[in-house]
Amino acid sequence: GRRGETTTGPNGRVSRHVAGNRLNPTTKAEAVIEPLITTVSAEGDIVRDPVAGAGTTAVVARANKRRFIAIEQDAGYFTEAAGRLC
Repeated sequence: GRRGETTTGPNGRVSRHVAGNRLNPTTKAEAVIEPLITTVSAEGDIVRDPVAGAGTTAVVARANKRRFIAIEQDAGYFTEAAGRLC
C-alpha cells in the first residue's frame, strides 16, 4: 500500500501506512533514529529497544556498527522486524 492508506495486517489490526511500513503505525524513519543512536552510543556498544516494533532501531544500530537487543511481543511486528534484519 501507499503512504496514508489503511490496511489490516496479519495481527488483525487496522494500520495506516507510515514510513513504508504496513504493520506498525508508529514506525520512525531511519533518518530520525540514526542521530539519536550515533550521539548516545559508540561503535560496538549495545543498543536496547524494549518495544522494537518493526525493528527500525535495530536496523540503524547494525548499520552504525552497534550491537542491539530488540524486544517485541507482537508476532506481526516481530515478523516484520526479523524480515528487515535477516
